Amino acid sequence: MKQLFFVFFLILNCFNSFSQTNTQHLNFHLKFGEEDIKLHKWYKGEKDTIQFRTIKFYISNLKLKKDNSVIYSIPNSYYLIDLEDSNSQRMSFNTPEGLIYSEIEFNLGIDSATNNAGVLGGTLDPTNGMYWTWKSGYINAKIEGVSKQCTARKNQFQFHIGGYQNSFKSIKNITLELKPNQQLIVDFKALFSELDLITTHTIMSPGKNAVDFAELVSTSIYFK
Repeated sequence: MKQLFFVFFLILNCFNSFSQTNTQHLNFHLKFGEEDIKLHKWYKGEKDTIQFRTIKFYISNLKLKKDNSVIYSIPNSYYLIDLEDSNSQRMSFNTPEGLIYSEIEFNLGIDSATNNAGVLGGTLDPTNGMYWTWKSGYINAKIEGVSKQCTARKNQFQFHIGGYQNSFKSIKNITLELKPNQQLIVDFKALFSELDLITTHTIMSPGKNAVDFAELVSTSIYFK
């Protein structure tokens, strides 16, 4: 009986050691240059004065890396970052205890397999306003606001960026080296410095313009 109890104790101890996890956090700081972005506040860019009314984007398929190799993939990692919800800008996930990693990899947007799975729940629920149709799939990023130079109706710009089929895939894979004591920035001043809102102020469907815009957004995400 004592031997049986000892074996059971060893099995239980091993199970606990493998199941122990640490909670990690990754905070997205939505910035316009050095300023934190707030809804309905005016910001002076290099080309224009801008006010944001909506900023939402998906982060998915989070992976942790070391020496350019993936050492852990976060299961079911789908996050909707929303300017209107400060809690959404703080991503939390569990990792095995003692895991050491130096890079983080994620997708800006939703992959084809998930789009092909149809309508889902939770963060991916269509009630979040980030889903078109089964044919067009999820909206990877939604950015709306007002520009004083914008020639659209009521000076409004609307960028709904998505598309997962063939050459119109707007998902972007991003790998960043982790830097101690630095913030993960999404710099919308850098993004809008590359845009001419007089000529390009509306993207509402998959296509080359959406793919190009997604590339601009991906290059505006960095540690600083």
